[in-house]
Amino acid sequence: MKIPRKGNLFLLQYLWCFDIPLPLVVMTLLLDIIFAGCVLAQFLIWIGLYSRLAFYKPSPCPAQKDFPISIIICGYNEADNFERNLPAILNQKYHEFEVLVIDDASTDGSMVVLEKLKAAYPQLRILQKDYPEGKKYPGKKQALAFGIREAKYDHVLLTDADCLPCSSDWIRLMSRTFQFGASIGLGYSPYKKTKGWLNRFIRFETTYTAIQYLSFSLAGIPYMGVGRNLTYDRRLFFANQGFKSHEHITSGDDDLFINEVATEKNTDIIIDRKGWTVSPAKETLGEYFRQKNRHMTTGVHYKWNIKLLLGISAFSHFGAYIFALPTILFGNYGKVAIILLLVLLLVKGIVFFIISKKLDVRDLALSFLFWDIIYILYFIIFSPALLKGNTNSWK
Repeated sequence: MKIPRKGNLFLLQYLWCFDIPLPLVVMTLLLDIIFAGCVLAQFLIWIGLYSRLAFYKPSPCPAQKDFPISIIICGYNEADNFERNLPAILNQKYHEFEVLVIDDASTDGSMVVLEKLKAAYPQLRILQKDYPEGKKYPGKKQALAFGIREAKYDHVLLTDADCLPCSSDWIRLMSRTFQFGASIGLGYSPYKKTKGWLNRFIRFETTYTAIQYLSFSLAGIPYMGVGRNLTYDRRLFFANQGFKSHEHITSGDDDLFINEVATEKNTDIIIDRKGWTVSPAKETLGEYFRQKNRHMTTGVHYKWNIKLLLGISAFSHFGAYIFALPTILFGNYGKVAIILLLVLLLVKGIVFFIISKKLDVRDLALSFLFWDIIYILYFIIFSPALLKGNTNSWK
């Protein structure tokens, strides 16, 4: 039931006159407060935080210095991807680099493909990771840590076997991190655009995640990177004992490590299109669900302030939509609620449109409102994974 409006009477006057039952007054007042709080939080996040990425302009790179780089790729049964993508990595235009591939006990003939490539590219190194009985943790952290220890150079660039650099200048652009004196470079790695609603949603979710971690970094609160395109000084890795604090967790070789060691001063972002890597998205809902369910299990291990900020972002995103209709219909300020919601959607749409040009997802900007609402389902479906803990799947 909607509270009748009697001029400018306050809620307390309703109670005094016994016109409206107390529970109904409390309910409508809570609706107004929760909705207004969610809208205010979303305004602050999109204007104060995400707009940093929208209007970000990289500083001119100083004079090029020599930073030899070790590219590290861990692979488990990736023969097809090695054959398809490694040549583009091995043919990069960069003065000094190696490509170190760690074969993580594959059984698909990966070594045959790798040995064939090694004959043509001397900068390719191949290592096989062996595990003593019962000493292998789930995931690729042990293989990656092994690769970092065995790397020839102190600056490492990480990607995956199914990733393809967007240009032959990929290494050069990612190495700008070290030109500015930073130790960590957060790159961007979108998924290939194909047909279908699932592909569009995956690309939207990936874009939204990138907006978050890149904007947080620009605000001086770096908290994650993506292992598909990430660079750092391995001396930082050794100084923080690598993955030791979370080696038992399947995921987190990228976000949990960055969450531990990244600071405002030691982290840079790289969003130049030629510095991206691109990979195929999952093609079935089941594959995507398993992938995200595994990724989401790391969130509970983030620093408390990051969890708080991400929680506020998620709840306010959810609440601004979920509480909009009941607030408009049953709240005390329905017209104000409509105006606030429309202004919020306009602000979000403008900021996302500007960012979409930087991240090459302008097709998603045209349907932003639809995907932004659908994104609520993402919170509902995957939030239990935050509490579930570790999984045992490599992929």
